[in-house]
Amino acid sequence: MTTSDTTCSASLALDPDEIHVWIASLELSAQQTASLLKTLSPDEKVRAERYISREAKDRFIAARGVLRNLLARYLARNAAGIQFDYNENGRPVLASSSDNKKIAFNISHSGAKALFAFSAGIPIGIDIEMLRSNLDFVGIAERFFAPGEAADLASLPEADRKEAFFACWTRKEAFVKARGTGILLNLNQIEVSLRPREKPTVIRADGDNADLAAWSLRDLEAGAGFKAAVAVRAANPRLVQFDYVF
Repeated sequence: MTTSDTTCSASLALDPDEIHVWIASLELSAQQTASLLKTLSPDEKVRAERYISREAKDRFIAARGVLRNLLARYLARNAAGIQFDYNENGRPVLASSSDNKKIAFNISHSGAKALFAFSAGIPIGIDIEMLRSNLDFVGIAERFFAPGEAADLASLPEADRKEAFFACWTRKEAFVKARGTGILLNLNQIEVSLRPREKPTVIRADGDNADLAAWSLRDLEAGAGFKAAVAVRAANPRLVQFDYVF
């Protein structure tokens, strides 16, 4: 994995074996937010206006605007001209066309940070979570995680449980997003590794493990106070991580 900075104007290309991950701040100046707002579609602008707080509204505009700018660079298009459809879980996907099949993407945001993942048409999912301490990690795991995950978490020293809990959550959500299913659907039927220094791995999924060898699960560098992971249907992809610079 490599990490680099880049400006928001250069064109971009993906090799078939590459996945690109971008990390961006959603705390922008009023001028930057206004610039991104101009690229949003009418329905996205309506959705932005539904947010009660100014902070949530501006973060939505930033996330959608950055996504449009990045897709414009991969597809050699105008950011405002990109059209989205929405899957059954409400996630944006590129409107159907032969050209759009060249790229797949996924987005996740937590707090003031957002992650954007791109592949050359291969199913991909990403998740970022801000670490919180005021949770009953073992209790939540026993209720929602797979039995093996809950047992592994409970066996860890208390000091390690927060990191392990969020490692598990982000890996699991990245995987279910890549597969196109909802995070709350059959959550306890998908089991991932979570122990410190253990390789990110999908151990089982919905009782059918035949397809698991085709998937890769990676942790990401998301900065202090955050956990993140990406899942892609490729056995050995090359991960390149970028910082989005306005």
